[in-house]
Amino acid sequence: MRGVRLTLGRHIIAEMYGCNKDYLSNPQLMEELLLEAARRAELTIVASKTHNFIPGVTSLVIVGESHLAIHTWPEYGYAAVDVFVCGSKDPWIAYDAIYEKLKPEKVRVTELKRGIVTIPEASLASDGRIGVRKTVVSTETPLDGL
Repeated sequence: MRGVRLTLGRHIIAEMYGCNKDYLSNPQLMEELLLEAARRAELTIVASKTHNFIPGVTSLVIVGESHLAIHTWPEYGYAAVDVFVCGSKDPWIAYDAIYEKLKPEKVRVTELKRGIVTIPEASLASDGRIGVRKTVVSTETPLDGL
């Protein structure tokens, strides 16, 4: 089938070693960090949820384009970071914001292309654009169950 090849999303998975241990153990700082990363990448913030495991933290920010998440082990100076962004936004902008604050000594990072599909040429708009799905956000659904 002929058509236009499209990547629905980009997923950055990072393992950060040698991060600031005090930063990694602070749930408020972790949530603020992900929210700031989302804002810098001009993502649509939907909700956030953070849990303090003592000493670690898990924080999740749901964005209209997908999510940002971090799981920390401050006793090892380690952070596992996910930045998954659908559409045309650049996930590396959010990643860079996280990297700048955590200042890891060593990083292993991978970018995955998610949802590689072929769109038939006949489904393109007359101007050559591919239609983008609209995000509908409910502001009345709390994340209390997470």
